[in-house]
Amino acid sequence: IPTYPEFLKNEYESTTALTHQNKTWYSPVSVEELGSLLESTAAENGMTVKLVAGNTGSSYYKETECYNKYIDLRFIPELSDIKKAGSQIEIGATVSISKLIFTLKEGNDELIPDGDIMFKKIASHLEKIATESIRNVATIGGNLVMAQRKCFPSDIATLLLAVNSKVTILTGVRKETLTLEEFLEKPALDSRNVVLSVLIPSLKPTENGYSKNIKTRRLFETYRASPRPLGNALAYLNAAFSAEVCNVDDGVVINHIRLAFGSFDVKHAIRASTVENYLVGKKLSLDLIYEAVKLIRVAINPDNGASHPAYRSSLAVSFLFDFLMSIVDPGIGPRLITTDDYERTSLLTSAKQVIESSHEYYPVGEPIIKSGAAVQASGEAVFVDDIPSPSNCLHGAFIYSTKPLARIKSVKLKSEKDVNSVITFQDIPKGGDNIGAMNRFGTESLFANEVTQCAGQRIAFA
Repeated sequence: IPTYPEFLKNEYESTTALTHQNKTWYSPVSVEELGSLLESTAAENGMTVKLVAGNTGSSYYKETECYNKYIDLRFIPELSDIKKAGSQIEIGATVSISKLIFTLKEGNDELIPDGDIMFKKIASHLEKIATESIRNVATIGGNLVMAQRKCFPSDIATLLLAVNSKVTILTGVRKETLTLEEFLEKPALDSRNVVLSVLIPSLKPTENGYSKNIKTRRLFETYRASPRPLGNALAYLNAAFSAEVCNVDDGVVINHIRLAFGSFDVKHAIRASTVENYLVGKKLSLDLIYEAVKLIRVAINPDNGASHPAYRSSLAVSFLFDFLMSIVDPGIGPRLITTDDYERTSLLTSAKQVIESSHEYYPVGEPIIKSGAAVQASGEAVFVDDIPSPSNCLHGAFIYSTKPLARIKSVKLKSEKDVNSVITFQDIPKGGDNIGAMNRFGTESLFANEVTQCAGQRIAFA
């Protein structure tokens, strides 16, 4: 049985370096080695470095620049792992989008029901971005770095912002944990900084200000509008909303809410803080929703030069309205959605249209039954194919040309035994016209004359 050679194990435990034409490719296998590489790179003036994992961003930004050093992050176990602890999840920076989708769909017995639903909805949204081949390679950390450094319109940044995620970055040998908001607001990261992991924190109910015994419910929803619903189309606007609500005697109170919007031609995903502050602590009502959507139109204001700015603002209004109205029952009023409600409450309602006829102008306006409807519906109607052929009945068929612009010398039949006669344009009676059809473009000949105009033109009837 072949065994893994010890000398190869030792090679794997150290940084692998490949050098060609003053360009070096490093493959560290631990966070410590990665930190040392970043420290040594920072000390070298004029040295250009690129961190590589999926590297799908190079095709989007059409990168052709060559670097002095390339650092491959794929062989560091801590960066490619997904850790679940209770109702929180920590995602390594080099985890592919497809792997994250699979993990979120798996569920977790330790998750509270609201958390399980939230993770499944995040997975469903992730399936709408890029294509499967891209998702299999593209990484979570790389996507966030593009959003932070190059203002990439990232759906992932918007989703993680709505659930109060945290990001751990490595600068040299120093680790730092930031909220996603702080991470996006930082100056653009350079090659000395690398994202290690993303943490989606536990879903713990907050103090509602009314009674600790009142059961709270967490709601989460994502939205996306793009030229194409699935794959390879950046969104005009994406959004993710997380809210915690509770029942009180006369309605539903919003304890906490996070409204994240992105991809509307701004630097990065943002929170609509003014709208959040307006809603928190208030009882949900139709008037409150009306004021909130007016505020969101002001808060989500695309930069000058953005395409379709009015459309993007209207999308923000419709997304927020849909989310808040999902808590309100149009017939009963504000209510708390139960745990069994996996999907959002539909805004569709049943309706019918009644048209009453007036006898003032009778019989004008009265419905009239088609004269042949009864016999057709009963099967009593007699069609041509139902009529038996009479005695001495002749059947005919057109003969078509097989070549265009061909001179017709004669028409020969394979067998003339059962043919009564062959009719051509020469058999048209005197005074008659060789017209088969008329339309607004002119007339169409019934038969070809001496020369056919196209293949398939009628030349005779037998």
